[in-house]
Amino acid sequence: MSNGGEQGTVTIGEYEIRYHENGDVIDPDNYNKLADAIFWLKNEITTMAWNYLQLSFKPERYTTYEGIISYLSTYQKKYDEGLYHAVFYAPVYPYHHIDLKDVVASLIALEWHLADWMAKDGLTISDEVYSEISSAVELARSYPSFRKGDVVEAEHFNMVVNLAQEAYNIYKKIRLPSEQEVLGPLKTYVWNVWDNVEYWRYAFTEYFKIYEKGLFWWKVGFEDWEDFDYNEPVLLVGLISLRQAKITIIEVEAIFRSALYYGDQLLSSDIRQDVGRSWIVEIP
Repeated sequence: MSNGGEQGTVTIGEYEIRYHENGDVIDPDNYNKLADAIFWLKNEITTMAWNYLQLSFKPERYTTYEGIISYLSTYQKKYDEGLYHAVFYAPVYPYHHIDLKDVVASLIALEWHLADWMAKDGLTISDEVYSEISSAVELARSYPSFRKGDVVEAEHFNMVVNLAQEAYNIYKKIRLPSEQEVLGPLKTYVWNVWDNVEYWRYAFTEYFKIYEKGLFWWKVGFEDWEDFDYNEPVLLVGLISLRQAKITIIEVEAIFRSALYYGDQLLSSDIRQDVGRSWIVEIP
């Protein structure tokens, strides 16, 4: 983390924001990048939370979500109207920074709720994530109050940059991996003794089927030949954390020998011999 008096930049999404030196007049273009980055991040985090609510379907959580969204809607309206963009004035006025700080603080609150929901639904959330959220909350609370006529100093600008960076780092760590990210690395290698050929079978092709799925799990099957019964093997894949999954072979009806891989990691050299066996894998 940087602050006033230190050179450097941070990247939030596609936005690169420069820290200001103490004594600098806040550069309007640099400020605009910060505002754009914060409202981009706002859309990412609120969409992530909404998608999770749709998945978990716990109606009591919607009240919390809607309260934060309602609060943020006023700021979004101002942003859409261009009121947070510094185009014709310098220095940037204090209320811009106070509002941007409040937006990010609300996003961090939503991230805390999202992490809490995930943990209550059975996912392991690391202590590091909770520590980062606590640190971000303290940073937001330490932001100074302004009086009319005050000028924003470099240190105040840099504090908002740091807060936005904290929110972005938390966002990346609590983002639920997509179905494609979890299942995409699965593949089998088949020794077809009937036709005397060997070949790969990959997830999300005609030789792969999703039988069922729930909040954090999928029942899937691979096809090793052309009869399309998709039981060579049948797997249960479940998230145990935001970056780990448990893969279990639950059924195999195969004549051919097949090996099971997750990315480059060999799990089973012969699925017929490993029914009931499980592996913990890292999601790329």
